[in-house]
Amino acid sequence: MEHIGLLGVLINLIVALWVAFFIHQIRKNYTYPFLQPLVHYCVIYALLIFTGLIMLYGTFNLPEDSSLRNIPLLNEGTFLLVTLLEIGLVYSMFRVYLGFKDRDFSEWTKRWLGAGLVFFIISFGIKTVLHQGSLKRMLNVFYKMVFDNFIVFEILALILIVFSGKRERDRKKGALKSSFGWFFLMRYIGLTLFFIVFVVIISNAEDIIPRAVRYPLALACVFIFSLVPYLWIHFPFRKYAESMLTIVEDREVLDSIFTKFDISRREQDILKMILDGKSNKQIEEALFISYHTVKNHVYNLYQKLGVKNRYELVHFITKYK
Repeated sequence: MEHIGLLGVLINLIVALWVAFFIHQIRKNYTYPFLQPLVHYCVIYALLIFTGLIMLYGTFNLPEDSSLRNIPLLNEGTFLLVTLLEIGLVYSMFRVYLGFKDRDFSEWTKRWLGAGLVFFIISFGIKTVLHQGSLKRMLNVFYKMVFDNFIVFEILALILIVFSGKRERDRKKGALKSSFGWFFLMRYIGLTLFFIVFVVIISNAEDIIPRAVRYPLALACVFIFSLVPYLWIHFPFRKYAESMLTIVEDREVLDSIFTKFDISRREQDILKMILDGKSNKQIEEALFISYHTVKNHVYNLYQKLGVKNRYELVHFITKYK
């Protein structure tokens, strides 16, 4: 059973890394702002699985009386590492949410989040050094709450994505957002059902669901968690991205817009690259112009077409078509 468990976790690790690499390759072709934080999310998830693999290996191979099992600093360090990875998952998911809105955390927000992370780590060190007392008990409760409830914040980000999809004026864009939220939410819905059925209700019913069956089911849940980002990219996202490419290739529609709204030659090139999912930085590198010049051209485009961001731009052209 131990070897099956290790093999199952290793397979999940390989799948998670492959999914992260797959989405990274997709991001090179479709540079939508929400893809980069999704890559980060998948990498962090793979690191969590790797951490679990190391812990599981140590549990199976270290004797019960081994001194390594009883090193407080090692145990506390592992707990801190897992908690930081979980925080990274939540942070990446909120960046995905902002990416759907063509935004990111402001520099001010990033500085405050960084300061909070430093405080989090320092206070954890203080908790580890303290042997007893009310401060240590208070910090233990605080860190346990963070560790146990990080999933709530990720679910909150996913719910925000679903609701923002329902409010999106562009139906295609709204469907893409909603599909992302539901794809990722279904993992937690399935995990909750698994917990209720196999852990709470029949946790002691060895004759109904033996441990040899329950353990592979748990690994299967982790496997589904790993695979969901790939499934979303492969089906809803690619369908949306290809539909956007048809707009770029529709010369009749674009030529009509160029003429009607007096779009300059340079603005035309930039508009096509925006529709192709290119960022301002990539446009700068492709056209050999300064970043400031790109922003000016984009601003002029928005003014001429009466839109405020890239997604309103796509919505405008889709409606025009």
